[in-house]
Amino acid sequence: TTAPTPAPVSPTDTKPVKVGESAGKSAMIKAMDDNKITDPTARASIMAQVGHESGNFTTLSENLNYKPATLLKIFPKYFRSPDEAQQTASQGPQAIANRVYGGRMGNTEPGDGFKYRGRGFIQLTGKANYKKFGVDSDPDSVSQMGKAADTAIQYMKGYKGDWGDIKAVTKFVNGGYIGLEDRAKHFQAYLNDPTITKVSGAQTAISGGG
Repeated sequence: TTAPTPAPVSPTDTKPVKVGESAGKSAMIKAMDDNKITDPTARASIMAQVGHESGNFTTLSENLNYKPATLLKIFPKYFRSPDEAQQTASQGPQAIANRVYGGRMGNTEPGDGFKYRGRGFIQLTGKANYKKFGVDSDPDSVSQMGKAADTAIQYMKGYKGDWGDIKAVTKFVNGGYIGLEDRAKHFQAYLNDPTITKVSGAQTAISGGG
């Protein structure tokens, strides 16, 4: 029998979309295979970065249920006081996303911050990024596993440096070095994991490999 098609995620659904770690990891490996990414260092590096961004391949949309103290810690430039953070947090995830993402990353219309919140295995964020990868007209599609993996691979293919330089790859993905230790730890583990590094097919690595 054919498996039922997953119900589309409502734009107003504020709960993060979750999948099983094994299924998520398999989807990412398949996407690397489909894109003929065969260089072991590139594969290990991509999986380390994407795994960190997605909570070990389990989270397909951003969890915006932040407490006021967490908002002040993660987004200090958008809240001038604890009272401001409390007021925004009390209004829920949509208000939080619109406050911290509104007016930047291509978000120009009211509500764009939440509409183009982090989705997919790479946590694609902002209308400009959604438009770059051709999913701005259907942002919720990035919360579905196939598209989540595909957009993550397309995003990572933009890296043009040494895949073994985890600090540089982290800067490309994160804009800084948040989670560098975890990313580096998983990179080393994946380098020694043949289920990650080995693939059949054309021996063509994407730019920057090894």
